[in-house]
Amino acid sequence: STATPSMDALTGPDGILTRALEYTDNFRYVPQHSPMAYWPIPIGTSFFYLAMVFTLRFLMKDREAMKLRAFMIIHNFIMTVVSTVVFLGISISLVRLAIKHNFDRWIFFCDSDQVEVNQGTLYFFIYVFYLSKYYELMDTGFILLRK
Repeated sequence: STATPSMDALTGPDGILTRALEYTDNFRYVPQHSPMAYWPIPIGTSFFYLAMVFTLRFLMKDREAMKLRAFMIIHNFIMTVVSTVVFLGISISLVRLAIKHNFDRWIFFCDSDQVEVNQGTLYFFIYVFYLSKYYELMDTGFILLRK
């Protein structure tokens, strides 16, 4: 039985899912070097966030609320998809990690040998979760624009 061409494109040796899994398995998080991981970024983002909140509150004080319904539906859909993918990715990664280490619970709490730290599929999805928080900061702006 041979796979259909569309299934090969998805799960074959050069398929999208195969390459994605290979990428996440080989992922390496490098503190201070991975994009958005250098310490000034979260600090600068925090100041930008505060400036945005105070500026939008001031600007919207005497203005009518903006109608953002269609945009908010798209924004919330994107957040839902990303959150679902991250949840599934982390869940599957934890199961794979448990199997890889013969269900030794300590791999989840104390990886003192640094066998799994900052690498692999689990850390890829943790990093995606971290990056998604920057996108989610826009929620406050939308709330302020809608009053």
